[in-house]
Amino acid sequence: MQIPLSIIMKTSARRYLFLFFIVCFQSFFNLVFTQSKSAYTPLTSKAPIPEDFLVTSTEKYENNSERIDEGASQGSQKVQDQFFLESSFMIDNLLKSGKVLFNDEAGEYVNKIADQILKNQPDLRNKIRFYVVQSPIPNAFTTDQGVILINQGLLARLNTEAQLAFILCHEISHYEKKHVFNRYIQFRTIDLEEGDYENIAEYEKLLLKSNYSQQNEMEADQLGLEMFFQSGYGVSTIPEVFDILAQSDSAMLSFTADYTPLFSRYFTNSDWEQIFVFPEKTDSIPKVKGDVQWLTGFEEEEEEDNDTTTTTQPEVTNNEPEQKADTTREENSIGTHPAPMARKNEINRLISEKALPDPGNAFIISPETFSSIRNNARFAVIDLYLDKGYFLDALHQILALYQEYPNDIFLREKLAYSLYAIAKYRRHKKSMDVLLNYEGSEEDEKIIEFFSKIDQDYIQMMAISFVWEFAHESGSDTTTNYALFRDLLFELHNSGWENDPEKVRKFTQDSLTTAKIADLSKEEGFLTFFNEAKKEQEDYADFLDYMDTNQGQANYNRFRKKQLRRGYHLGISKVVVFDPVFYRLDLRPWSDEPLKLIYSENQLEKVHEYIYTSAEKLDIEVTILDSKIMTQKQNFTAFEDYAQITQWHDQWAREDDFTFVPSNYKKVVEISDRYGTPYFMQMGAISGRVKKPAGNYMAGLILSFIPGTFPLGVYTIGVPLEKGFVFSLLYDVRDNRRLMNYYQMLHMKTASGNLLSHVYYHLRQVKREKR
Repeated sequence: MQIPLSIIMKTSARRYLFLFFIVCFQSFFNLVFTQSKSAYTPLTSKAPIPEDFLVTSTEKYENNSERIDEGASQGSQKVQDQFFLESSFMIDNLLKSGKVLFNDEAGEYVNKIADQILKNQPDLRNKIRFYVVQSPIPNAFTTDQGVILINQGLLARLNTEAQLAFILCHEISHYEKKHVFNRYIQFRTIDLEEGDYENIAEYEKLLLKSNYSQQNEMEADQLGLEMFFQSGYGVSTIPEVFDILAQSDSAMLSFTADYTPLFSRYFTNSDWEQIFVFPEKTDSIPKVKGDVQWLTGFEEEEEEDNDTTTTTQPEVTNNEPEQKADTTREENSIGTHPAPMARKNEINRLISEKALPDPGNAFIISPETFSSIRNNARFAVIDLYLDKGYFLDALHQILALYQEYPNDIFLREKLAYSLYAIAKYRRHKKSMDVLLNYEGSEEDEKIIEFFSKIDQDYIQMMAISFVWEFAHESGSDTTTNYALFRDLLFELHNSGWENDPEKVRKFTQDSLTTAKIADLSKEEGFLTFFNEAKKEQEDYADFLDYMDTNQGQANYNRFRKKQLRRGYHLGISKVVVFDPVFYRLDLRPWSDEPLKLIYSENQLEKVHEYIYTSAEKLDIEVTILDSKIMTQKQNFTAFEDYAQITQWHDQWAREDDFTFVPSNYKKVVEISDRYGTPYFMQMGAISGRVKKPAGNYMAGLILSFIPGTFPLGVYTIGVPLEKGFVFSLLYDVRDNRRLMNYYQMLHMKTASGNLLSHVYYHLRQVKREKR
């Protein structure tokens, strides 16, 4: 049984925090007026909230369904209706995820470029809205509703305003030609094997879909270039867009990073030259020599987990987010896009054929604004990589920018966090592959191999020393640094490593020989943390030993049974409910709509009502953060708060098997302070119809022939089988731990009456005084 680390460490949280303030106060006082600043200012949405974010998905579907071709066959009308239903809800899921910005500086700049492109087409311009998405994926995509989305990962890689203008022209062409809608209809026709596609093989279906998608892309390139010719921008930098596409599957090919400033801190020059040399596809990394032999070389015999996660990477002009761009594919192979080089050659041919005088304008709106937006995006992708768990990508991006901004406080803060995250994964035997979004390049493989083989104790000490140094030098963000430092020290003790300050001295004095890191063992503050972490680890080990005994298990089982019977008694009177959910499913094989989208959205509004009603009866002060149901009257900061809380929760849940401080922990603590409570709660329900077991039909048939039970038999056969599930999760976001994990299976439809009773019961457990 695993007990969350944060629960074991809760009792000394205030004492730790007090000590940390004392240790950091002097440094903060001395540096507060000279502290380095950051060149990065995160983009934020600004009021007012656009209608795209306020109108419900159901309303959008109803409006879009008016576009159905009434002259088409009944089957075609049904497919069109399904497209408008699915696309309305799918697009809204993204728009209201908190990842899409509005009225921000980058979005305003993109819209100015669109104004320049469509200056002679005002009607078309009025139909299209452009937004920037907080995603590191270098991508842009179009929707049938006129919403065009540009990822920050794309803005970070472009070199001129003209390149961005060409990409916008490409996406506008997709919208004009209705490629998204037509592709859906074409793919459904192929899947249903209708018309000319009757009885075709699966491989033929894939090939037909691939060819159709590639034709759409080439058409959008061609029409986009025609539009671009009228924009006033020069064409000289356009072919370079496809070179950028060809490198889009590796962050390490796009930005050159120098790892020396980081690792030379921990080695002498001679040792550095021996250690940080990437092998040429060898089976092991050279052993360390000289005065760092305590490192025991690298762990050649250690087995790594085989459970790796491979994420996909889209090309810039894909219509769907987060699909990997295969830059090695041939033009006629199966894929959604032609090869970038094939597209580049075609663009060069079209430019040559046109033979128009090149105005030579790489910038029209503002080269300074472009540079500012691009550089800001390059900083932003660091946070976005950390959010997704791509810590090696983040580290590479940090060190790429570090060369230009060596004293940037944001880069140093994120460097400390990246080392913390890598150390945690390495300690818990997680494969380094899962920390990297991209794959395939030689540099990617070298970075993975280096961090996979280096001694995990050493990575742990690198992280500890850097977090400690950053906290002292920056004099800021003590809450986050305290949490990281506490967790790293506990892990060091819990690893079985010798709990001896002399060993710490050996780490810091014999190995960190560049003199930029102090001898931590000589610092009273460090030893206080070190000894406290050792004591907590010993208490934790004693607790686990007790739980392994028969008496411990018996006591725990009695406690759980009592808790299930009586419920929780948390004594909390103020909570923030974030992202409540309700889904209505139909999982029977013959159902043509497994997820009842409209019903689910309507019922979610009732969930909001039930939460407020129950909270009022229980005298609980409650606030709901939910971007799916928002109005212009709401406090605008609620939208930003929702994005941060859901991001925190996603990271927390992703690493639920071991304690982990999410990358936006600092921001979430600030949000909890603003709402006056650290208690954040997610609750919801899932209700659905499922296929009846064959035994139900047999029982119903038997009952139908027994006198007096005929109605029961008819009911057993005819009434659908309903299942339901209700849950509540309550977190103390400041202590980074979960207080309540309540769920219950229901053998009935989760309708209004019993849903209200469950919402009330869950909130009552939160309110009831502690026993």
